[in-house]
Amino acid sequence: MTKEMTMKTPYRILKLRSGEEIIARIRGEKQGKLILERPMIFKSVLISNPHGSQKEITVLKNWLSFTTAIETEIPKDFIATYLEPDHTVVELYNLEKEKEDVNPPS
Repeated sequence: MTKEMTMKTPYRILKLRSGEEIIARIRGEKQGKLILERPMIFKSVLISNPHGSQKEITVLKNWLSFTTAIETEIPKDFIATYLEPDHTVVELYNLEKEKEDVNPPS
């Protein structure tokens, strides 16, 4: 195994009882709620090429869009489970955060 595959990450994928899947850094816990930093939701999108065949891709979208907040609290009982993301998801998450930092939504 390579070092990057065994590297620990501060991020977690949260599978919510609503069916949503988000990735975030868990900053802490207070009064039965988790404090999440920069949560992003996984979205699947179908794209078509000029020849008509389709391909499904996964994108990340800011879960706190339309606000200036970068942290939120969610009740722990809203979470079905949480998992450690693999390195490709962590890379995608970091890339999306960088994009937002360079070109913040207006």
